[in-house]
Amino acid sequence: MFPALANGLVVFRNSRDGGLSMMDLRIGRSWPLVRLGGTNAVDWFVFNGSHVLWKQRYGSGERQYLILDVIQPFAEQVELTPMTVWNREYSVMAIGDTQAVFVVDEDGMPAVKGVELSTGRVYEVNVPAGNIVGFSGDRLVLVMEDGSVSFVELPVPQGDPEGESPGDESPGGESPGDESPGSESPGEESPGGESPGEESPGGESPGEESPGGESPGEESPGDESPGVGSPGDGSPGGESPGSGSPGGGSPGGGSPGGGSPGGESPGGGSPGGGLPGGDNPSEGTGINGEDVGDSSETEIRERIGPEGGELSGEDGQARLRIATGTFAAETEVKLEKVQADAYETIDSNGRKLEAHEVWHVSAGTAFDRSAELALGYASRPDWHEVREKLGIYAYDEASGRWTYIGGITGREEGFVHAEIQRPGLYAVMLREVTFPDIESHWARQAVETLAARGIVDGKAGGSFDPNGLLTRAEFAKLLVMALGLEVESSAPSPFADVSDGAWYVSAVKAASEAGLVTGDSGRFRPEEPMTREQMAAVLVRAVGMRGGDVEEGADLSGFRDAASVSGWAREAISRAVGLKLIEGSGDALHPQGTTTRAQAAVVIYRLLDRLNLL
Repeated sequence: MFPALANGLVVFRNSRDGGLSMMDLRIGRSWPLVRLGGTNAVDWFVFNGSHVLWKQRYGSGERQYLILDVIQPFAEQVELTPMTVWNREYSVMAIGDTQAVFVVDEDGMPAVKGVELSTGRVYEVNVPAGNIVGFSGDRLVLVMEDGSVSFVELPVPQGDPEGESPGDESPGGESPGDESPGSESPGEESPGGESPGEESPGGESPGEESPGGESPGEESPGDESPGVGSPGDGSPGGESPGSGSPGGGSPGGGSPGGGSPGGESPGGGSPGGGLPGGDNPSEGTGINGEDVGDSSETEIRERIGPEGGELSGEDGQARLRIATGTFAAETEVKLEKVQADAYETIDSNGRKLEAHEVWHVSAGTAFDRSAELALGYASRPDWHEVREKLGIYAYDEASGRWTYIGGITGREEGFVHAEIQRPGLYAVMLREVTFPDIESHWARQAVETLAARGIVDGKAGGSFDPNGLLTRAEFAKLLVMALGLEVESSAPSPFADVSDGAWYVSAVKAASEAGLVTGDSGRFRPEEPMTREQMAAVLVRAVGMRGGDVEEGADLSGFRDAASVSGWAREAISRAVGLKLIEGSGDALHPQGTTTRAQAAVVIYRLLDRLNLL
């Protein structure tokens, strides 16, 4: 659910209690409008600069529409409908200058209700719910079946009896003085510049909504370490215990403008609405106390067609490259630096993050291809020494937390690059993670870098257990996390000994679909230790999959145990040594030796370096 911006005010849903707060961009101050808690929450809302209309969900399963005047001091919430359990839920809601509409279930059918904002009086509106796009002033905007646009006046004269419909013209009809339904071509934008299917922050949100409306985040597999390897062909896998960082959708949809969603900033205000007065102790303070100014500082808009294009901030600290074929038609794309003080900077596991600037990427339609985002950190010279630990994070509105999406820091000095799949809020962040049992360990740099990127994690109790043995399932998970692979099908497990309920099944399926692991005679042997020659085979495949040069092999004659390398693994071992992905221990390769967690972290670090992904 995006924040809604109007007249310099931003209304947003809190991740803390599910209620609503408002920020005045002119003074950089936030305060609560609707306080909730427990299992109660705001399902959806619209805002026009003076009134906010919302649907409230209660833990009992009941729903209710309410409205609040946010300008008048000590204004109270007005209940528009009683608390009701509806058979069907709708998220169609729109607000104009003096009126608004919402949709309720009546005998299994959608019924459009109008409300006079100044009085809270509810009345019937005889238009199809699915055709509502929004408001233009106080004219309700509809998009008809043929794509034409129609306007319906909602005069609501004072004294009209409740239940009478002042706007009963047929949807395709003509309101006095208005344009006829077909007067606009289907390709034109509806007022406010939104296409009918987009969410309108402060406007209307079409479509049905499933009760609850929240998107839970994924869970990491606990402390278990993922991994993969292939006995005959060297198939790897996994992640170190609990290393998977939960996903979570980054917000998508329409552009909310310059608002900053998130929690409440310190500062009082009138409990029932109204603009608070007085000084704001946190005014102008952003993430980590950094001054972010009074409002959105930078905003770039471009219309980008099927051929692609690029947006760049005025200070050059943010660039968005749109690939050819991302959009089927010309689409407005916006790149905007927003205030950040309302966002709590923690990751999906509750770890504290150190953040720089927050940028909002918005577009009039979804991305058909990934886009490349580059964010700079020029004002943080201290970050250059720890640049490999930096990453671009996406804000998950449902949880109020940030999720690591990638971070290539060696491509361009002072910048982090990552591919993004959808519009949303993004920031360069530093996650410092260490473990007491690696402080003087030879693998410390690799372990801490991968931990900062969410690729590895520790064991219960906070240790890393660098000498613990890695299983094939754990290595599979580790490799999949490092390469950002995802399962592309819902097909059953490709191996007889990998059940669909196993914690590592997704990693093994992703590694198998990518051709990194093949197993042996239809079995994967997930709980067996990963041998060094199996690991070498999978690493070489990973380099080849990413287009790297795998032709160069090393002479193994200098290793005293070269003759003990399995025949199927000899070429892979030679190439892995040539690529400097693995090294011997002294003058020995130990090809059938097991792999420790520290060794696995180091070879994955080398793989990312070889692929220019650090």
